[in-house]
Amino acid sequence: MSQPTKEPSKNNDKNTAIYVGVALLLGGGYLYFNSKNKKPLTTDAPLTDINAVVDPATKPIALYLTKVLSIGSKGLEVERLQALMKISADGFFGAQTEAMLYRLKGVKEISLDQYAKIPTINRNVLPNGTKVMVSNKAGANIYETIKKADGTYYSTGKVAKTIPYGQAVGVIRSQSADGNAYTVFYNDFWNGDLWTGQTIGFVSAANIEKYT
Repeated sequence: MSQPTKEPSKNNDKNTAIYVGVALLLGGGYLYFNSKNKKPLTTDAPLTDINAVVDPATKPIALYLTKVLSIGSKGLEVERLQALMKISADGFFGAQTEAMLYRLKGVKEISLDQYAKIPTINRNVLPNGTKVMVSNKAGANIYETIKKADGTYYSTGKVAKTIPYGQAVGVIRSQSADGNAYTVFYNDFWNGDLWTGQTIGFVSAANIEKYT
């Protein structure tokens, strides 16, 4: 004789529903709590573009302050020296740079740190009529001149004569505005004045001094 089939208990279904509801509530609360307290991933390292190009102008420029600069020197140190003396800064230490340095500081070679330490002097430009001689041990070049219509002279850049160290050059006729060059009357038998034997030439102020 078969046993009668029992119907599912309504109490069991109700209990199951309660368990499922509690589980859902607990799970939802857990997820909500974590979402509120979860911190985003961060880093203190700066972001860097690996393809970025570094501007060379932002790199520091090293100057050798103790490097002695003189005729023939080149580079950033010479450019800085020229800027300090307020002349054209081309980075080449030539006759103009030497003449201005001698005029301002009384020396013909210097380093950048010495420039600030040596006092600036008021070197007077030699007046017209001053007899001068060569002060440069390498000698002094006299450059040919051409007279312009207004009576002034300019240099052709061609060396007319080289006078050795310690020898007389001639007599100053005029000076340039910056004091870096003079026109002088010097003896030149072949090209000079028919009666005096003298002609006019340019000479760098850095290469001459008052005749003693």
